[in-house]
Amino acid sequence: MGKATTEELTARLLEEGKGRTTGDWFETAAKIWTDRLDDPATGAALLHVLASLPDVTVEGATTDRAGRAAIAISTPVEKPGGWFPKQRQYLLVDPETGYLLATESVGLSSDEDAIGGPVDTPATIHYKVWLKSAFVTDTQTRP
Repeated sequence: MGKATTEELTARLLEEGKGRTTGDWFETAAKIWTDRLDDPATGAALLHVLASLPDVTVEGATTDRAGRAAIAISTPVEKPGGWFPKQRQYLLVDPETGYLLATESVGLSSDEDAIGGPVDTPATIHYKVWLKSAFVTDTQTRP
């Protein structure tokens, strides 16, 4: 059995993800990408799913924390009872490959009691950056 096509992966993701919010999908995209790094069919399927969701904003061209060109997309997220109950999640996508480069969560409001004091918002509260990687045969070879 060969690798799944983009269309098959998109259909599988949508079926398995029924009931997820757009914010849930942003988190799921980061988890899937961590497991399937540099797989073009997975990257394309994730972009197809994300493009079909409500409340997704294309923020435009930017650079990630590693200085690479990116297109940012975002969605608002509510996390009641959390330290930052109102957030905006960002996915940064390579404009040439469609690969996910980074994720960022920005707190838009804070619960001063939970945090122990005031925090100026907006504030980046989490980010993840995927740098170039590859499997190598030994510890002496660089990817």
